[in-house]
Amino acid sequence: QTPTRFERMAMFGVALQFVGLTLESGADQQKQAHKRANPDTPIRSGFYRLSRHANYLGEVVFWTGTYIAGIGSLTNAVQWSTASLGLVAIVMVMLGASKSLDARQALKYRDLAGYGAYVKKTPLLFPFTGGDDLDQLVTDAQAARSAKGETNAEEEAEEEERRKQRDRDAMSPYARNKQPWDL
Repeated sequence: QTPTRFERMAMFGVALQFVGLTLESGADQQKQAHKRANPDTPIRSGFYRLSRHANYLGEVVFWTGTYIAGIGSLTNAVQWSTASLGLVAIVMVMLGASKSLDARQALKYRDLAGYGAYVKKTPLLFPFTGGDDLDQLVTDAQAARSAKGETNAEEEAEEEERRKQRDRDAMSPYARNKQPWDL
């Protein structure tokens, strides 16, 4: 058993880990169920009313709980520095991943009814920090793509494949399996 000087703080940290894990796994389940039912729309309900990237928020909460739970075991500057830098790193990774995904979603869903209002109302990652302007996100995402020399050809090909799949799914089994020699 590792000794801790702050038992109550450690217990609070463990509780925070539980909350983070619950949020992360619940958000992942909600997103998976939504994508199965509505593959061409973003999830905007459940935990995703709190944050546009609720699963990443759960990850940050979990690691913050881990940091708090371990505070009582830190005994020197090297341990404090390492633990603190680790927490800062995970927050920065999750924030960067959220911004990257947000840029792709802004381009993908910008014409979807109600998406702009959702982005304006719902924070990127941390609840109660305010939303963003969809037009600005789209402009920034397009500028980033231009700077990288990326084109929309890959997305256009994926969209064309999704359209063809929807058309195939709408066909009768006979039409789907019809061979060129069938009259």
